[in-house]
Amino acid sequence: MFFGLLFFLGAIALGALLAAQISGSTSAMMRLGYGFGFWVLVLVSSSFLILGGGGFVFAALRVGTSRERRSALAIQAVNLDLISEAIVQPRDYPFLPSDHDLVNSPGIKLSYRLPTHESPGWRLAAAAAFCLLWTGIAAALLVIAINKALDGKIDAVLTSIVVPFWGVAGWSIWFLVRQMTSLTLLGPTIVEIARHRLQPGQACEVYLSQSGHIELRRFALRLVCEEEATYQQGTDIRVERHRVVDIPLREEARVALEPGQPFEFKTNCSIPVTAMHSFQSSHNRVLWSLRVQACPEGGKPFERSFPIIVFPSGPSPELAATNTSVARPRAVVS
Repeated sequence: MFFGLLFFLGAIALGALLAAQISGSTSAMMRLGYGFGFWVLVLVSSSFLILGGGGFVFAALRVGTSRERRSALAIQAVNLDLISEAIVQPRDYPFLPSDHDLVNSPGIKLSYRLPTHESPGWRLAAAAAFCLLWTGIAAALLVIAINKALDGKIDAVLTSIVVPFWGVAGWSIWFLVRQMTSLTLLGPTIVEIARHRLQPGQACEVYLSQSGHIELRRFALRLVCEEEATYQQGTDIRVERHRVVDIPLREEARVALEPGQPFEFKTNCSIPVTAMHSFQSSHNRVLWSLRVQACPEGGKPFERSFPIIVFPSGPSPELAATNTSVARPRAVVS
């Protein structure tokens, strides 16, 4: 709220200053000319505009990142490069998706924190950026229109432009408030796993934390595998997806989320022995993920997906890489 008000203050001040200079206001208080005082006011108003807008977007991006989370990132940041160099990457399996996003984020309770397909922080940041930009333009146009009206020069064209601009600005403010309310009531979902090189038949410990301030009628964590096919039908490109594995890991009938007291638990996740490993090609994919499903009291159900990678059965990739490096003959230089 502080950064938002700072942005609006800078937008209104800069708009009023520029409008008075451009329109040639007859008011002695607004007629500054283009001297030193004018540019000082432009610099101050622009600083309010930039600091307010940048601070608001930065604060929106940090939604869902707790102090403990930032501390864990800072402590383990030094070890991330060493870990990624020691672990064989999926490039040794060209048909597997990249696991860069799975190993570059340390967890608080377990080893790795899983990324999500859709980040509410980015959605909120995009809504905040659009709202600030559009409302700033609408505020500048409104100040110009009011300044001309006070000078007795009512511009019908400008007035007809200001009205729809403020209609869109009002909608953007409403949408931003709705996004902020949604994130406040239903906080971020954190899913962490104890190990990353999962194979069919292996089990892994999973940690889940759901924060917020709302009553949930139903809450579930599921292990899901989907097959996806991309094909061309005429001039259209279609994507078909079929769920082949859906294993409930934990289900709760009613969950009450309280501020500062997230709902959290640990459970085990076992990959079926006969399951297909992760796969990715130009037209087909096999996607494994942990799905969090919830139905808020009086709200719409939501689902958040956290992808995982299942490697093929057999020796571990680390062992296979070690055997390959040992058996590799040395080059003979003649």
